[in-house]
This record gives sequence, structure tokens and C-alpha cells, in this order.
Amino acid sequence: EVSSEKLTDCLRELGLVLCKILSTYHAILRYHIEEDERLECGSQADEVTGQIQRSMRENLHTVCQSAVEKITVLLQRHDLTAFKFDNFLEIIGLANRFEKFGRRYFGNGCEAIASTIESQTASYFRRYHLDRLDELRMFLESEAWALCPVQSGFNVFELQEFGFLKRTNPEDDYDSPEDHEKVPDELNYELMPVDAHNPFEGVERLASELEVRMIVEGYAFSD
Repeated sequence: EVSSEKLTDCLRELGLVLCKILSTYHAILRYHIEEDERLECGSQADEVTGQIQRSMRENLHTVCQSAVEKITVLLQRHDLTAFKFDNFLEIIGLANRFEKFGRRYFGNGCEAIASTIESQTASYFRRYHLDRLDELRMFLESEAWALCPVQSGFNVFELQEFGFLKRTNPEDDYDSPEDHEKVPDELNYELMPVDAHNPFEGVERLASELEVRMIVEGYAFSD
């Protein structure tokens, strides 16, 4: 069982290892593609030439799906609502890294991960908004208030803070039918280049550099 304190590190390491394994799968596939081309160019091809390549191509989505399930299980077993906001965003970012990797090189939309993240995000912000509303209620109850003199016919949209709502087109609130079309589970994929970068390599180093830069620029938040 992975504790909540170790979830981010565990997700990062799991993503790193899984992407290495999946990259190895692509390396083997690339070898067979090149070997088949060599045999065909040398007129040495026979009835079994290309069979391994075709089988590996057909199983790209399935192989990636086994990795998707491992990440999904890890995310589903934790309640992210108690996480700090920056930690929550980091987990979302790590999940998105794997989603992009799976889509690009395996034609796998990683729908299970996306669905889990969507559910966790809804729960997180439901809890987050309730906490903020409690803070706002305490603030309103402890402050002294006085009537603000305004002209007759005053509208809240005249305030600078709410001006953007006045310019909102009501039609924008409705999604087009295309927005709800189901994304196919199997997508097109790219053959991974030899020098492809593991999306989880250097993630911890980049996070540290960002923290240092935020401190230098005065944007760091105290706990």
C-alpha cells in the first residue's frame, strides 16, 4: 500500500519504469521493421517475413493498456481531495505525461486514466470550493459593512470584477454535438524514434528548478 505522502514519487517512478518498458517494445518493433526491409531488399524474404512486425503492431494498444491499468489503479486508490493544490497539479501533470506518451506512440487514448483524473478533479474542487466558502463566510461575518451609494439602475456587471460576464455570449454555454462525440479507443500512432525522450526523466529536477525560480522571483508560497 502506497501512502499519500509517497504517491507523487511512486507515480513518477512508475511512469518512468513503464515508459522504459514500452520504449523497449518499440525498439524491438523497429528492429523487426528494419530486418524485414533488409530481407526484402536482398530478395531473401519468405512467407514468415513481416509476421512478427505485424503481430507487434497489432498489439501496441493492448501492451500499452496493461500499463494504463497500473497507473489507473494507483490513482483510484487514493483520495486526492486532501492534497495541497500544487501537489494535486503535479499528479495531474504526471498523468497527462503518460496520456500523451500512450496516444502518440501506442494509439491508446488512455481513457481509464483520463476518466479517473476527471473524477478526482471534480471531487477535489468540490471540497476546495466548500473550504473556500467557509473562509468567505467567516470573513463576511467578522467584517463591518456599510451601504455603498450607487446610482439608480446600478447593475453588478458595471463593476470591473464582473464586467467579463456582460460580454459572455449565452450561446457559448452550450457545447456543439461534435464536443460529445466519442473519441475512438484506438488511435493512430507514431513509430518511436531512437532518441525519443522518456517523459518522466528529469521531472524531479525540473520541479526543483521551478521552485528555485519561484523563490528568486518572489512567487514562492509559505506553508
